[in-house]
Amino acid sequence: MDNVAKNVFASFLALPPVEKGLSGFKKLCKEWTLIWTNYYKPPQSQTQMLHAIEERAAEISSFQKIVPNIIHFLFNDVDVLNEDVILDWYDNLPEDSPLKELVKPVIEWLREDSDDEDSDEEDSDKEN
Repeated sequence: MDNVAKNVFASFLALPPVEKGLSGFKKLCKEWTLIWTNYYKPPQSQTQMLHAIEERAAEISSFQKIVPNIIHFLFNDVDVLNEDVILDWYDNLPEDSPLKELVKPVIEWLREDSDDEDSDEEDSDKEN
């Protein structure tokens, strides 16, 4: 039962429009936003979503190139992935995973954004 969320998203990733690339993924993903935002609310489901992406990238090397865009899209545009879940998933990727280097810019962006928010909160606390 633990892998249901992963298998659902893995099946989505195998659909013909998604296999055509990032634009097909984005279009279909937006059409299914209600499913993603409801079904993938729990952090463990989001982690399973990332594992499905990871497995797809391991199976299809051309898919690896769009993984950073997919993660960014699911976080920023669809608002289905939580920042902490993404960072935890990344930190637990094997060091020799090709995704480690590929998604690094997204991870750095998330961490910088998080640092900026922390800094803004500290500044706000000092003003009060």
